[in-house]
Amino acid sequence: MRNVAYVAMFFLLVAAGCSQKGNSFSLSVGDCYNGYVLGAEFIDVGDVDFVSCSEPHLYEVYSDFELTGSSWPGDSTVADRAFQECLSRFRSFVGIGYDYSEWYMAALWPTKNSWNDIDDRLVTCLLTTENDQLTTGSARGTRR
Repeated sequence: MRNVAYVAMFFLLVAAGCSQKGNSFSLSVGDCYNGYVLGAEFIDVGDVDFVSCSEPHLYEVYSDFELTGSSWPGDSTVADRAFQECLSRFRSFVGIGYDYSEWYMAALWPTKNSWNDIDDRLVTCLLTTENDQLTTGSARGTRR
């Protein structure tokens, strides 16, 4: 079984780069970007560096969805929901199941503050490579 990287989503400005900046809330399925290397720890993510998927990149968005509920369910519940939903959506984007793929999953999800302060319920499912190596091209339909 692979390790899954998770990251909490909230506002944090990052240093300016040479690619097009955008807010992590504006990520859409099929977008590729560079930015934070997502590890097992929770970090806040705000702005990201959008790049064409044909250019070297760390992450590709393969799905997104909204969590439900009015009150904050807790960090572990949000992380579990994000993992389960992202896992269930993996095959339809890549073309094979996660256990057989060379791609790794990561996710952006709401923090307690963003949930309560701005009604954030968005989870963004990401693909990345082992050891956070840059890749080129989209993973869509690669069956790898």
